[in-house]
Amino acid sequence: EVKSDSRSEDSLSPPPLFHAKDFLGVKESKDPNKRVHRTLTVSEVDAGAIIGREGARITSIRQEADVSIVVEDFVEGSQGRLVKLWGTKASVVKALKMINKFIEK
Repeated sequence: EVKSDSRSEDSLSPPPLFHAKDFLGVKESKDPNKRVHRTLTVSEVDAGAIIGREGARITSIRQEADVSIVVEDFVEGSQGRLVKLWGTKASVVKALKMINKFIEK
């Protein structure tokens, strides 16, 4: 299960939790160039699927979706690893689609 918090860079309130798939059907904002930030919580296995062998998948996500993406190290006592994405709303949605495709395999 992938959880995400939704936050634009100018947001001050704490974001609600969502499943990554909730963002896939989201309508584009009036400004498709608005920069957004998403944080997903994924399992260790899913983090490996996102990174891929020698970083091949995470590199393809960065290049194809034109996003910044970081998979953080596993934190002791947490439920998983954090995946942080930054980019335009359209690029982040594209990256989330790619991530869900990799996780489903």
